[in-house]
Amino acid sequence: MPLLALSIGTAAVAAKVVLSAPRLPLDAAEVAITWVSVTSFVVVGVALLLTRLPAANGWACLTVAWATVPGDLNTPHWAEVGQLSALGYAFELGYLPATVALVLRYPRDRLSAPQRRLVWALVVACIALRVPAMLTAGALADGFYRPDGWPSLGLPWWHDWVLHRGVVALRVVLLAATAAVLLRRAVTATGLARQSITPLAVIVAVCGAGAAVDQAVWLHLPVDLGAVHGATIRNVSAGLIPLALVADLLRRRVAAAAVVDRMLRTAASADLGATQQLMRQVVGDPSLALSWPGDRTPSPTDRQHQVEIRREDGRPLVTMTYDQRAVSDESVLLSAVSALRLGLENSRLTSDLLVKMTELDESRTRIVEAGMAERRRVERDLHDGAQQQLLAVAATLAKVDLVGDGDVRGVVREARGRLGDALTDLRRLARGIHPAALTQGGLPAALPALRATSSLPLDLDVDARLQQQRLAPALEGAIYFFVAEALANATKHAAATSATVTVGLDGDRVAVTVRDDGRGGASVVPGGGLAGLRDRVEALRGRLTLVSGGRGTTVTASFPVAFAEPTGEPA
Repeated sequence: MPLLALSIGTAAVAAKVVLSAPRLPLDAAEVAITWVSVTSFVVVGVALLLTRLPAANGWACLTVAWATVPGDLNTPHWAEVGQLSALGYAFELGYLPATVALVLRYPRDRLSAPQRRLVWALVVACIALRVPAMLTAGALADGFYRPDGWPSLGLPWWHDWVLHRGVVALRVVLLAATAAVLLRRAVTATGLARQSITPLAVIVAVCGAGAAVDQAVWLHLPVDLGAVHGATIRNVSAGLIPLALVADLLRRRVAAAAVVDRMLRTAASADLGATQQLMRQVVGDPSLALSWPGDRTPSPTDRQHQVEIRREDGRPLVTMTYDQRAVSDESVLLSAVSALRLGLENSRLTSDLLVKMTELDESRTRIVEAGMAERRRVERDLHDGAQQQLLAVAATLAKVDLVGDGDVRGVVREARGRLGDALTDLRRLARGIHPAALTQGGLPAALPALRATSSLPLDLDVDARLQQQRLAPALEGAIYFFVAEALANATKHAAATSATVTVGLDGDRVAVTVRDDGRGGASVVPGGGLAGLRDRVEALRGRLTLVSGGRGTTVTASFPVAFAEPTGEPA
């Protein structure tokens, strides 16, 4: 886009130089001024297309540059060449509506309905009504260098009073109306809008006055306006319009840098009052208000505009209400709003990070405490179970010294039975620590074994792909004990009569779901069994979700997939 605009602008400058070169020996100063003016509009137009402002402003500058070119054809030189002077006369004043459209639009992307009507009225007065003027002739000179043999109707009254003086007077009125509209905008605007429009309005008002004086000369009024160089005033002031636009762009850049720095520091503090005060200073609107989502805010008035600033994920972050007269277009607020969003997002992320760190510390503490509790359980089971059985075996064998030879066989038989009970307790305890089936065959082998230890009828569905490729040992263990504990909770607390276990691969995650038909009402409470279950799931970067209503409970754990490393041993 900028390259295309640069090509179009360069062509406009080249056309301007070539077509106006014949006038250079006669009026070098004024021709040079027009060259500088056209070049300025081209440079500023390309620059505007590189900014965040609407592209219509940059193309409008290039349109103004091209609109000055046809007028250079309305000279004696080009009248002798052919019919080109007629084309030049018809579009000679095309720069007036083009310039008015630019300054009325800036910095927005479109004109309002009244402004469009004003621009089209200028198009009619400056271009359309020139065509019948070319085809008529009268006593008054109209500035048209007619080619040889150009047809003209003998309608002197229409030519002199309607198509010449009447149209010139209409153009003067329209230019005065344009200046009035711009000055009114500058007076009624506030804040950033006034800073943007005031210099441009003053320059365009001077330019419009010069153009009006230049047009009034052609009315041949009694006052000698010929000594007033209206065209020079017009050309010089028109050349200042691009400078006003450049000054506004520089002011925007400097202001944006300062605003971003201050806004980031202020918004990052999450102090909405201080942030609101800074935004009021930036915009120049003392009525500007910021509010958090959910806060009660008064409805905006007819002159106010309300913008909901959202986070990156689309959720509401803050609502801003401001006076539309303070900012004529939302692009003026873009830097401030971007900094506001970034600062508040940084504050929110920092707060969330602190909360996550606190939760992580608490989770680590709970995991350590759960590990200690599990060790105490193992120690208690060893003490109360296998250890007592082994002591009973020892006591039974001690009876050998107290009985006769005939009773030794009965004592040994009793000791053997107690030793078998001790081995059963040790196997049960070993399965609780880490089942051998899980080590040897993975989840497809270990999970069906839970049917034998669970009092609930169990419907099991394990993804067939897990038989072909095993998961990492830590992940297999986490899934196994997640299922075992969820089933234990369903048996102890939910009064369930059946359960369903599903293990499936879904892209880069493995999902484990345990459903029961119990009474529901389960929830994650600090220190509870589900809280410990969640901690162990999140320790492997997993997510736990719980749905528990009046018709059972569904608890799901989703983990990132991690497959076991190949061992190199034959299957």
